[in-house]
Amino acid sequence: MIGLTLALALQASPWLVSDTTSALDGERSFIAGVESSSTVLNQIGRPEKAMLAVSCADGRRSVVLQWPTYLGRDEVPVTWKIGDGEVRTDRFSVMSATSARLTGPAADRIIAAMAAEGSAVVRVRAYQNEQEASFELAGADAPLARLADACPR
Repeated sequence: MIGLTLALALQASPWLVSDTTSALDGERSFIAGVESSSTVLNQIGRPEKAMLAVSCADGRRSVVLQWPTYLGRDEVPVTWKIGDGEVRTDRFSVMSATSARLTGPAADRIIAAMAAEGSAVVRVRAYQNEQEASFELAGADAPLARLADACPR
C-alpha cells in the first residue's frame, strides 16, 4: 500500500493505478480507482471514503466498488448516475464483505459514461442501510485508455 500511496503522490491525477504483468504466465492485470469526494459511514458510524474503480482481470472489464460497510453475501443493488445521465440500478456481485463488481454490458455502459462525464453519484443499499457517495472523475481519460489497452473488447 505504501508503494501505491507513493505512486498517487507522484501523479497529477487523483486516480490510483496498478498495471502489472504476471512473471508466471504473462497475464496482465489492471485496476484504476478514484476515492469519493464525500464520505460514507462505516460499520461503527465513522465517516470513510468509498472507491470507484475500473479493472481488467481474466480478460474481462469490470466496475468495482469498495464500500466502507458490509455489503452482504451475493448481490447488492447499486443505483448510479454519471454526469447528467440517466439514473440506473444494477446488481453488483459481492466479492468480499466490502467490495462488489459488475461485469458485462452494464459495466461497459458505466465505463463509457465515465469517459464522457466529470462526476458520478453512487447509492448502495445493503440491508436496511442506504448511503450515497459522490466521485469526481477528472483525469479519467488516461486510466480508461490504459484499461482499453489492457482489456480490448
